[in-house]
Amino acid sequence: MFTHPIVGLLSALAALSIGTAHATTIYTQATGTGAIASPGSFEVQFAGNGATTATLAFTLEGYGSLDGNHSVYGDVFHLTINGTEVYTGSFAMGGLGANAVSLDLLGATVDTSATGGGLNWSGGHVGFSVDFALQSGINTVTFGYTGFGQTVGDEAWGIRDGVVNAVSTASTVPEPASLALMLAGLGVVGAGAGAGAGRRRT
Repeated sequence: MFTHPIVGLLSALAALSIGTAHATTIYTQATGTGAIASPGSFEVQFAGNGATTATLAFTLEGYGSLDGNHSVYGDVFHLTINGTEVYTGSFAMGGLGANAVSLDLLGATVDTSATGGGLNWSGGHVGFSVDFALQSGINTVTFGYTGFGQTVGDEAWGIRDGVVNAVSTASTVPEPASLALMLAGLGVVGAGAGAGAGRRRT
């Protein structure tokens, strides 16, 4: 199939300006929180960098006999981003009950391979990764637990390995000299096409 030279040149020009995604780390948790009592919460803040989306990754630690979904002793994890609760779930980490998710607004990726039912006080951990809309100003992430209050010596939770990577799309713009040559070539091809059309009319 024949493609007009002008069409080919315009396609090449467009290809040079296609956006490519770049990830920039805008928050890293310096140290783990250690054991936090349930009920309790932990909050982090970080500034946006002009990108529109970001990925939050972290590990939720369970200590002692942190319970999963249970009618009496259930402990519930809450993840809130910029004022909106985006994930709610229970995880059996050394305690009673079972893993259960009641809210997952953003389609989080969750690794529960280090959890399990049975009261054994061995704790456990859950890996999280979730994409979210990044605000241009200050962003706030709140991790929290609610449930039947017990001492840290019996059950507790914490956050470690927290990181936020902002995803931005940058356009690759041709150098001025290259752009000038391409435009000049476009003019030559256009003139040639016009002359050919004139010859066909005679």
